[in-house]
Amino acid sequence: MDLFAELQLCSVLIIELTLYFSTTQIVRRRKQFGNSTFLFLWTALALHTGQRRLSLSLADQSIFFPPTLLIGYHESDQAEEDFYWPHHASSPHPLSNAPSTLNVTNAIRLHNHLVDLALVDLPHARQHISKNYFLHSSNSSPRINASSIRAGLSAPLIEFLEGIYVWDASRFSLTPTLRSPPFPDLLSPDPNDDFGSLWYEQFPYGVLLYASGDMSSDDRGLVFDQWTNLVKFYAYPDLDTGDQGKGWVGLEEMLELLVHEVEEGRVVVSEVAKGTAGLQGSEDKGARLWYEEVWERRQWIDKDVDRAVGMWDAYLALVGMRTGRALEDRGRLVTTQELEDVEAGSWASALLPRLRRPGFEFVAPGLRMQGKSSLLRTSRFDRVRRRRKRNAWEDHGNPVTLLFFGDTMISDVSVGERDVQHVSPHYRDNVILDDSCGVYLENANEDSVALLLPHTRDGVTEMRFGGTPQVVDARLLNGTEEQLRASTHGWQGMRFHHMIARWADLVLDGTWTVGSDGVEGYLEDCWMMNGLGIAPGLSS
Repeated sequence: MDLFAELQLCSVLIIELTLYFSTTQIVRRRKQFGNSTFLFLWTALALHTGQRRLSLSLADQSIFFPPTLLIGYHESDQAEEDFYWPHHASSPHPLSNAPSTLNVTNAIRLHNHLVDLALVDLPHARQHISKNYFLHSSNSSPRINASSIRAGLSAPLIEFLEGIYVWDASRFSLTPTLRSPPFPDLLSPDPNDDFGSLWYEQFPYGVLLYASGDMSSDDRGLVFDQWTNLVKFYAYPDLDTGDQGKGWVGLEEMLELLVHEVEEGRVVVSEVAKGTAGLQGSEDKGARLWYEEVWERRQWIDKDVDRAVGMWDAYLALVGMRTGRALEDRGRLVTTQELEDVEAGSWASALLPRLRRPGFEFVAPGLRMQGKSSLLRTSRFDRVRRRRKRNAWEDHGNPVTLLFFGDTMISDVSVGERDVQHVSPHYRDNVILDDSCGVYLENANEDSVALLLPHTRDGVTEMRFGGTPQVVDARLLNGTEEQLRASTHGWQGMRFHHMIARWADLVLDGTWTVGSDGVEGYLEDCWMMNGLGIAPGLSS
């Protein structure tokens, strides 16, 4: 703490003691003791609250928060002596993580390339794009001083903001998940607000570099750590475990992934945006272009089907080698013609005809693959049940497909009291197809799965329907890309090829064994990943 900070602290303490003494004298001299007591208690509470805020500020090595945005970035703060670091901080610890190399020129190029990709279909919106964040912010927010903003930023971040394209309304969508860098007063939450203080405790050197696609959450989005030059998507406080250094990736890697998603066709300019400010639009409409009208993210593309089919074939070959038999050609699960009368959804319709049937009984412990007739029958049951839904809010439900079924029938197990009220009625009456446990393609329009298993607790078996906690870390996956997606877009559930890759890992490391009938072991092991334990709904 420097001399100026010590003088500030002494001044505050002197003022506080003086107010205490003055208030006490007022209480003693007034005859209306009740009102005076209330005044005394109210003043004491206000003083203690102010003193507590001062203590919080002192703990963060700053007596008073800067009048603009940020806790200043100072390399001198990295000294080990008397170094303070919030115990629940999510940012990488400065003393344990050296700054990562950042090619600012390349990062600027990637950001601007993303904007250019959007402007190909939105040429009239180009008139509303400006360059240099600080010049733009000075024009749009006169009350914000650009020099005071720079004082709280690291040199690489200043250079990056000086060279990127900025949308006038601070709502240009970089992707469906992220908006352009927010206005200066939103670059980081207000430190004078109680919630802002907690935000700074979680990200001591963090800046909200890209705002969330949800415009009602100006304190959410992609956080940039100024010490390590790493970024991480921050969606909801309760989804961040506070593990320091986990889930953070390089800024350039993140931008490269976003460019890749646009170029491969996973992210496209929406038809709404093209109609509003596209080739036939106008500059006036381009100015009113809202963030949600720019991009749309396709739930799945052909490459997802190719990846899922490739992973499935690799898994069957692996199990076939363990059984001593070559991969037998048992044909496909179902043909395209046989799916014509089934409302299976676009994703299932593209995937199911390409899945090869295995030459063994159990594809995973206790799970068998649907037969052709059973698959068609359960899909028809799903269509009937969706048309009989009792509640209006359920009408938007998409088809589900029971792909792998278990030996345990829901009708043969008891149902927990809580599930009777909340879980079981919905899934038993509206989703579950034939009262079988197993693995479902939960949403037929995207690559995701859900597991329904009996849950045993204290000798009582209950039915639970649960998804997965987080993206699986499997050796057969492109781990880097999957981690990037999770870091850039937030929570990511288990997709079909994640699950199959996890199965392969369990066979490779010996957790699951292979017998004459197929794979043996405990299916719950599939959901024990990343140190998160077993997902809700699975037995321990």
